[in-house]
Amino acid sequence: MMRTHEHTASASALSRWLGSGLIFLFLFLAASDPFRFLRYLAGQGGADPVTDGVKLALWAGLYGLFALWLLTRFGQVAWLWAHNRLWLALYGVLVLSPLWADQPIATLKACAAPLGTAMVTSLLALTFCPRTLTRWSALAISMVALASSLAVMVYPDYAIMSGRHDGFWRGITGQKNTLAQIMLAGLCLNILAAYWSRGRPRGGYLAGALLCLTVMVQAGSATAWVVLLLVALGVCIYVVLSRLGRSLSWVLTVPTLVLTLALVLLWLGPLVSEPLLHLLNRDAGLSDRIPIWHGVGQAIQDRLWLGYGYGQFWTPAQGIAISYIREFLLWDAPHAHNGLLELALNLGLLGVGVFALALVGMLVRLLQLWRLGERDLCLFAALVLALTTGLNASEVTLLTGANLLWVLFLYVPLRSAVQLWQLLTQAAVSATTLRAGAACAERVGVGRPTER
Repeated sequence: MMRTHEHTASASALSRWLGSGLIFLFLFLAASDPFRFLRYLAGQGGADPVTDGVKLALWAGLYGLFALWLLTRFGQVAWLWAHNRLWLALYGVLVLSPLWADQPIATLKACAAPLGTAMVTSLLALTFCPRTLTRWSALAISMVALASSLAVMVYPDYAIMSGRHDGFWRGITGQKNTLAQIMLAGLCLNILAAYWSRGRPRGGYLAGALLCLTVMVQAGSATAWVVLLLVALGVCIYVVLSRLGRSLSWVLTVPTLVLTLALVLLWLGPLVSEPLLHLLNRDAGLSDRIPIWHGVGQAIQDRLWLGYGYGQFWTPAQGIAISYIREFLLWDAPHAHNGLLELALNLGLLGVGVFALALVGMLVRLLQLWRLGERDLCLFAALVLALTTGLNASEVTLLTGANLLWVLFLYVPLRSAVQLWQLLTQAAVSATTLRAGAACAERVGVGRPTER
C-alpha cells in the first residue's frame, strides 16, 4: 500500500515537472523564435525559418503534447471558451478564412499556429494565476536576453545587424525590432514580478529588468521607448484609480484622458511631428511605414469585408503584396506594421469588428473584477493592454502564432472568466453561509429581543 502511494506521488511529481518544462520551453520559444539563429550556427545561411523542417517538427511535437494535456482537461477548456464566445467567434472567422482565400490549403496550414497558441493559452489560464505567469514569462525573457548578450559576444556576425540597421542588436531573434519589443515586455514583467516578490527573488527580478533594459537599448528601436512611456502613463493612471477606490465613476477619467491626449496630438501633430521624429532619430516616413500603410489601405479596400485569408497577403508565392507595396519599397516588408491593418488584411472588417466587440467585453469583465476587489489580474491586464496598444501601432502582435505578447494578451480574457467565476462562487457561498447561520440563530432564539 505504501509503495503504491509512493509510486503515485512520484508519478504525479514527474508529470508536474514535465508540464512545467513544456510550459517554460513554449514561453522561451514564443519569446525568442531562435530558429534563424540556429540555422546560422548550422551554416545554412539566412533561409526563411518558416520553411525549416526542424522548426515545424518541434512546434508540431510541442503542440501535440499540449493537445494530449488538453484532453485531460477538456471539460474545463470547453467551459472556458463557452464563457469567451466573442474570442471563440474570432477564431471561428480565422478557421473559416480558407473558404474565401485564393490558396485554401496554404491558408489552412497558416491557421495551425494561432490555433495551437490559443490551446496552450487556455491551459495557462486554467493553471497559472497572474503572478505565476508574470514570474515565468519574466524568467523566460530574461533567458532570451542573456542568450542574446552571449550571442553578441560569440557570434557578432549574426547577433549584430549590418547594412540599414548597422550596429543594432538582434541577438538570437530574427530582427532588432523583435528583440526590442520582447525586451520591453521583459523589462515590465520583471518589474511587476519584483513588485509582487519579497527577499532574494525581488533582487533577481530587478537584475532581469536591468538586463532586459540594456539589451533593449542596444536593439535601437524607437518604438520600444515610446511604448515604455505609454506603459508609464498607464501605471500612473492605475495608481490614481487605486487611491480613489472602487467607484466606477472615476474610471471615466481614463477615456477622458485618452480623448484629451488624442485631440492634443491631432491639433499639435503638425507642429511637434518634425522635432519628435528628430528626437527619436526617425525619418519622416517612419522607416517606410507610411508608404506601407498607404498600400495596405488600398489592398484592404479591394477586399474590405473578408480580407485575403489568414497569413496569405504577404506570401511570396501569391505575390499579392508585390502589386500593392513591395514594388515601391527597397526592402521586403514582412507585415503591415500595424496590428489592426494586418487583422483587416487577414480577416477583413468582419474580423476587426469581432475583435473590437471581444475587446469591449473583456474591458467590461475587468471592470467587474475591479469592483469585486481583484487587483492582480487588473494590474497585469493594464500592463498587457498598454504594451499591446503601443506596439501594434507600428508592429504586429494581434492574432499571431507562437508570439509571447499575443499569449499574454489572450490570457487576460480567458483568465478573467476564471477569476470572475471564482469570486462570484465565493460570494455566493458566503451569502449562503450567512443565511444559514441567521436561520439557525433564529431557530434557537439567539439575538431575539427579550420579551417583558
